[in-house]
Amino acid sequence: MAAKQLKVLNLSYSRELRYTPNLSAFTKLEILILSNCYKLKQVDPSIGKLKSLISLDLCRCRNMRKLPEEVGELQELKELLLISIGIRKIPMSIYSLRKLEKLAIRSCRSLVEIPLAIGNLSSLQYLDLNLCSSLRKIPHSIENLSSLKRLELGGCTSLTEIPSSMGNLSSLELLDLASYKLSKIPSSIGDLSSLKQLDLESCELLIEIPSSIGDLSSLKQLQLGFCSSLREIPSSIGNLSSLEQLYLGGCMSLTKIPNSIGNLYSLEQLHLGSCVSLTEIPNSIGNLFSLKKLNLESCDLLIEIPSSIGNLYSLEKLDLGFCVSLIEIPSSIGNLSSLQQLDLGGCVSLTKIPSSIGNLSSLEQLDLWNCESLTKIPSSIGNLSSLKQLNLKRCELLIEIPSSIGDLLSNNFS
Repeated sequence: MAAKQLKVLNLSYSRELRYTPNLSAFTKLEILILSNCYKLKQVDPSIGKLKSLISLDLCRCRNMRKLPEEVGELQELKELLLISIGIRKIPMSIYSLRKLEKLAIRSCRSLVEIPLAIGNLSSLQYLDLNLCSSLRKIPHSIENLSSLKRLELGGCTSLTEIPSSMGNLSSLELLDLASYKLSKIPSSIGDLSSLKQLDLESCELLIEIPSSIGDLSSLKQLQLGFCSSLREIPSSIGNLSSLEQLYLGGCMSLTKIPNSIGNLYSLEQLHLGSCVSLTEIPNSIGNLFSLKKLNLESCDLLIEIPSSIGNLYSLEKLDLGFCVSLIEIPSSIGNLSSLQQLDLGGCVSLTKIPSSIGNLSSLEQLDLWNCESLTKIPSSIGNLSSLKQLNLKRCELLIEIPSSIGDLLSNNFS
């Protein structure tokens, strides 16, 4: 009798469980958790009798090689979690689950294919296929998932292309293609009108980005970090009026940034660290009035910073550490009234710091570590009333410290 009233059954971490019992008595069960049952090989076919089941969790049942076809009879099921199990294919019956909203198949490293029938999951909002390293193809029928909001395909290292039909996913808000072995992105990506987050990090074979990316009017975050073959960014990127975060760090083949980047008026974070082939920053960067964080760390060939950087009145953190070719800092840096952190550590060619640095009234942290060509510190440093941390370690040519540093004694150094 009690079994008929039960709504939640949690058998997780039943380490010796190999087969589930007959489940047909649990007629009102809504949530069944079998996660981390490492020896579980089979779910009893009676699971199909659980007509009220909403959520089924089989995560990390590593010895499970297949699911019973009867799972497809769970017509109320909204969530199916199959993370890190040993299946090679998904039973066709699953694709009749018209109410299914979340399907997580992450880290199923033996999974080879997704059938065309996936397009039948009309209510699906979240599809996680991350780290399915044997998965070879995404079917074109994915375009039929009209409710899909999140599609995660990161780390699917056997995939070499994505279907152009993906551009029909009008509700898609997040697309994760990190570590994909693809050399190009279909131009249809520009049709994803609801897309807010696009992750292409570590797509090492990616050479170019289609200009249609500029059509993503809802995009807030674009991750292109460590795309080591990427040579240029299309000028259409300047059309991304909603973009708040742009990650290009580690794009070692990238030689320039388009001037149109100055049109990204909503941009708050710009990461260009370790762009070792980048020789200059466009003057238009000074138009990024919403920018709070700018990372140019380890841009080895960068010789100078445009004076327009002084227009970034919202900037709170500027990282120029290990820009080994950087010779000077523009005096306009003194205009950065919101700047709290300035990292110049490892700028071994830097010979002087502009006296205007003393105008940085909000500066709390100043790192000049290993600036081995620096011979003196401007006396204006004593004006940094908010300064809490000052690092001058290994400034080997530094002869003296200005007496004005005594004016900083009231601040908290650490």
